[in-house]
Amino acid sequence: MKNIPTVFMFSGQGSQYFNMGKSLYESDTVFRHQLTSLNNKILLLTQIDVLNFLFQADKKTGEGFDNPVVAGLAIFLLEVAMVKTLDKYGIAADIYLGSSFGTIVASLLAGRVDEDLAIKTIFQHSNIFLKNTLPGGMIAVLGSPNIHEEHERLAKITQIAAIHLDNAFVLATPAQHLEETMGILTKMNIPYQNIFCSRAYHSEWIDGARPDFLSLYETLAFSPAAIPVICTSHLGIINPVNEKALWRAVREPMCFKKIITHLELDSAHRYIDIGPSGSLGMLLKYILPKAPSHTATPSSTSTILLSPMGGEDKRFASFLENYALENISAPENA
Repeated sequence: MKNIPTVFMFSGQGSQYFNMGKSLYESDTVFRHQLTSLNNKILLLTQIDVLNFLFQADKKTGEGFDNPVVAGLAIFLLEVAMVKTLDKYGIAADIYLGSSFGTIVASLLAGRVDEDLAIKTIFQHSNIFLKNTLPGGMIAVLGSPNIHEEHERLAKITQIAAIHLDNAFVLATPAQHLEETMGILTKMNIPYQNIFCSRAYHSEWIDGARPDFLSLYETLAFSPAAIPVICTSHLGIINPVNEKALWRAVREPMCFKKIITHLELDSAHRYIDIGPSGSLGMLLKYILPKAPSHTATPSSTSTILLSPMGGEDKRFASFLENYALENISAPENA
């Protein structure tokens, strides 16, 4: 199993929710240190206390929010802190797989961008979309993507933002058409879920952000990626990581199954979902051949490891125990 490449999966906007990571924050000193240290940097540079926002006492765990600026910083905070935590436990990635905004986070890490600059970039990134695009939304649909083309009105007021599985896709639409879109799906008896996003990412309705977005990332000096980065909107490794590649990551449709299928042609992989909701790991279960999703026991097939953040602290303990089977070292001092 040691020779099987490890893939860290970074989810994007829509995976954020109140109290995400709180259980692990309270139970694991390494994660708590990484989260607190990075949050202090974010507070200093942006005047936003992300942890204070996330851990509000009157908010229920799992309750979503769609403020794009806070959401961007929160996802960056949780995912970077998790990468650092896993590193302390001797767990490293051979490949980064980003989905939408998650590709931005993965690329900043892989390109070894200075952390303070990365925080400022994420803050500017979110504000660019806030200022240059109109409100919109995204809707996860359980059904064939053909539904979109077959319904004339749906095809007119929405665009396909993602095809994750053969029977699961995502629609993007301006805010004024959100209710109508959900109404159409309801009348067609098609299950759907509104995603916590305030913009219609991966559609023409974010094109107003393109000039400022390209200018922002053009100024960044990405070092040659220490870890290869792939994303759900582009087949193969992103090379070079630059402003045009990152724009494709947030603008072009996501095709999760297609990317995983292409990746699996080379070899089996060990997938670790480091996103706060574990959503990519859940999708992966419907793509890969049936294999244990809770263990790192040696296997000739790809393995899905449950998101270290996507549940109670017992899940993280189990996650580490499975890695101990491979004689991975204990964590360094935080």
